[in-house]
Amino acid sequence: MFEISNKISVSATWIYYTGDAVTMPSGQYIIDGNIIPYYTERNGYRMPNYHRLDVGLTLKGKQTSKFKSSWNFSLYNAYARQNAYSISFEESETVPGTMQAVQFSLFSIVPSVTWNFNFRPMQKSNKYIFLLAVISSSILMSCEKVIDLDLNSAEPRIVIEGNITSEPSPSLVLLSSSGDYYTAQGIEPISGADITITDELGHSDTLIEYEAGIYYTSTIIGEANRTYTMVVNHNGNEYSGTETLPEKVLIDSLSYEKMEFGGPGGGSGDEEKEYYIIYCSFSDPIETIDYYRFEILINGLPAEGYRSYYYLASDQLFNGQILQYPIRWVEAQPGDTVNISLQTIGFNTYEYFRTLNDALSGGGMGSTPYNPISNLSNNALGYFGAYTADNRNIILKY
Repeated sequence: MFEISNKISVSATWIYYTGDAVTMPSGQYIIDGNIIPYYTERNGYRMPNYHRLDVGLTLKGKQTSKFKSSWNFSLYNAYARQNAYSISFEESETVPGTMQAVQFSLFSIVPSVTWNFNFRPMQKSNKYIFLLAVISSSILMSCEKVIDLDLNSAEPRIVIEGNITSEPSPSLVLLSSSGDYYTAQGIEPISGADITITDELGHSDTLIEYEAGIYYTSTIIGEANRTYTMVVNHNGNEYSGTETLPEKVLIDSLSYEKMEFGGPGGGSGDEEKEYYIIYCSFSDPIETIDYYRFEILINGLPAEGYRSYYYLASDQLFNGQILQYPIRWVEAQPGDTVNISLQTIGFNTYEYFRTLNDALSGGGMGSTPYNPISNLSNNALGYFGAYTADNRNIILKY
């Protein structure tokens, strides 16, 4: 603080610190039609450096033995620097199919006016009463802008999306490569791989490549309570994953109710869309720890937003119970046919999709992002899963 005179003083404070360590994506890949970021360096980047200048001017008023006052005029962030509060990634509006970094800044410049005064009461006392009145006018403008953030693009990695099921139709394995996070360059199907799926009894099936990157089983059909191992050989590298196929759990019945604003289910009140809660009733086996995934079709097509979030459940809280499981926020219309597939999935499959939900939600800057938990070896991306499925339809009448 610098005093110009007995009544006028000025102050200035400059604040500077380096940005916090953060984790940023090094590439992207495709699973079930979703763009998934992947990470190679935990806290390998830093937010932009933070700095601002705060200035103030204080004018002292008339001073008496019983009353003192002053006015303070100040500017927070005087040169209106747009310091980064967070950095997120979104699809570019100008170049569809590519990603861009977006910086969010919370405050620009904040001017304020403060009147400080104190007085001594009329009665004899050695104590002072301090009162503070503040009049503040703030320009709390948040700002978003696209920034040029240099990411360390990782080398392409193999992406494996494989499943074994008890369905009579062939099981499917998809192979592709990862690519650049911003442009997706490098994401391509992988051909010419040797893939086998073998059960614990030694039964083995060599998959046939139907078209580029798409491989089907020809003989093996999954059986409950058997453990299966998938082995992929490509360009001299071997990748493997193991999963156990659980017992099928049957759907007892389906029911539904419409979500109304303020009514059952706590709807959002969006009058332009209609949402339902679909109740899937089934009996959870008491002998085993079971994991579930619910897939939803509306008139034979995936429900709106289905692949942006996976409906999962673990029986840790309802083991052995007869359950009416609610599937919320199903967007549909009266007269639509809703198909629910109750998939009983292996533990590794459950863990992958549980953590994939975190990746799809973005997580924000409040937590460190991470790769979905995979059961694949040799740093392959993706998973090898196993599931049984039971399907039921219900027609929405209102």
